[in-house]
Parts: sequence; C-alpha cells; structure tokens
Amino acid sequence: MLYRAKEHRTLELLRNLTLEQVVPYMQRITRGALARDFRRRALRSKALLRRAITDATVVGDLDVALVAHTDNMRAMISIFSVPFPELAEVKTLRAAMQLWLDLEVELTRLLAEHAKGADAADAVADAIEVYICVCICICICICMYLCVCVRV
Repeated sequence: MLYRAKEHRTLELLRNLTLEQVVPYMQRITRGALARDFRRRALRSKALLRRAITDATVVGDLDVALVAHTDNMRAMISIFSVPFPELAEVKTLRAAMQLWLDLEVELTRLLAEHAKGADAADAVADAIEVYICVCICICICICMYLCVCVRV
C-alpha cells in the first residue's frame, strides 16, 4: 500500500469534522441517561428513607434502610452531590433510638441491682428513685423524638 499525503490529509479532515458532530451528540445522550438514572435512584431512595422514618420500630430497620440507600446511590454519589434531608432525619432518628436502647439497658441493670437490696424500705425508696429517673429519661426521649419528627 502506498502512502498518499493529499488523500491522507483529506481523510483526517473528514474524520475530525465527523468527530466534532458525533462527540457532542454522544455527550448529550450520556448526560441525559445519567440524569434520568440519578432521578430514578433518588426517588427510590427518598421513598425508601421516608418509609423507614414512618415505619421503623427498631434500630435494625433504620440500619437496613441506610444500607439500601447506600447500595442504591453508590454509583451516583461520586457524580452528583445532592443532599437528602430524609437521610439526615433517618440518622437523627437512629441516634435517638440507640439512645433509647442504651437507656433501657442501663435502667434494666439498675433495677436488677436495686432489687437485690436487703431492707424492704430501702427497696421501695430505690424503686421510687429509679421510677423518677425512668420518667425523666422517657420525657427526654419523647422530646428528642418529637424534635426529629416535627423539626422544631
């Protein structure tokens, strides 16, 4: 095959002209596809997080929702940086639920410890003291929960 410079220059020019038309078209298609995929994933994650906020009864439910959100948005997090208010709400609710669980464990330990008392009068006084502490803790947790739900 012989090399012909004139024909080669013509072919390069045609290739460059074609690329100037094709590359922007392909970029436009790719950007649109990414945006549509992100929107689908974002709506799915918002619904998932909303459902977790309303239906979660234990910390595990919120953990499952956070993992599902991360799996759903994994490919898009590096491209788009859009904050999800529901995600912050789930994290706050999870922290409040964890605090509640920690309080339950501590109160159970305290009740078991105070139940071992020898004197009946001391046991009654200790029970009243623990009951007052439990009521205060419950009020604090309810206030935290209401702040999360109502966004005071």
